[in-house]
Amino acid sequence: MFDTISEFLIPKPALCGHPTSIGIDQYRMLGHPVLLEDPKYPRNVALWNLVLVVDRGADVRGLEPPVTKLAQVFRSLELEAEYMTNAKYRPALYSVLQQLVHDLNTMREARIAVPHSSVILDIRLAPVLSAHPPEVNLWDVPVPALDFAHVPLTGWDLTLTRLVPLINGTRSVYQLAHIADVDPALVRVAIQHLVHVGAVYLVDVFQLTNMYVPTAKLRRLANDVDAQEACVQYILRPNHLSPPPSSALTHVLLTPTRVLTLYASLKPGVTVAEFMANSAFPTNVADIRRFVVFGVTKGWIRRVHRYPI
Repeated sequence: MFDTISEFLIPKPALCGHPTSIGIDQYRMLGHPVLLEDPKYPRNVALWNLVLVVDRGADVRGLEPPVTKLAQVFRSLELEAEYMTNAKYRPALYSVLQQLVHDLNTMREARIAVPHSSVILDIRLAPVLSAHPPEVNLWDVPVPALDFAHVPLTGWDLTLTRLVPLINGTRSVYQLAHIADVDPALVRVAIQHLVHVGAVYLVDVFQLTNMYVPTAKLRRLANDVDAQEACVQYILRPNHLSPPPSSALTHVLLTPTRVLTLYASLKPGVTVAEFMANSAFPTNVADIRRFVVFGVTKGWIRRVHRYPI
């Protein structure tokens, strides 16, 4: 694979200083290669490219500015202290990159003090907002799209400050309003804002009488190892997270292949309760509600509504 895309990851001088984007398999790679010419470098040039890897179908409009900003910051660090090419800074650079990946994945923003320099790396992934905010109903259930426990609430308005700690993926908008003692109309507006910026998803209230069917997007689960791992970790019950090697039962009952088979077993006209009975769903290690919620938020399954005629 690297031979195929190497000309874009380590490009010719004509592409340096410009944003690049290449799609391969199920991934898209966004970069902004930097080239510095100086006799002090081997071959008189220094070339690097910091690349963000995302899903191929992801909307990358909000990612291109952060990639360009990262390129500018690291270029400045190199000009000031040879931060990118001096081997003594290599451990610190790796540490910064690891923290950057973690913070962007969990909080969609990063504020990192770069070691051995006065630079503060401040990066935010700005969501691409649609023209029309989504409709939010009192019976909708907001599901966090990021870890709110690590998101500072300072500067937020009072309604959001009271609501965000209560959002757990099981409470409806109405229940959140009741627990927080906030006007439901204000709660709807607050949740609408969170959905609009990509901080939460909306799903239906989970009931065993609901019916779901798989979508064409389920095929991604068969090919994406990261999605498989994230899915299994999300739907495992807390006491079964990161099981030890001796826990063979957990691995047998909830392998990625098993999870894919379970999603594919959902059929029209079959309720969740019937699905659990027919498929021998491993309730001892897996949470059926989280199984459904994860599938819905990823677009792998959708709810089927049944109406009397």
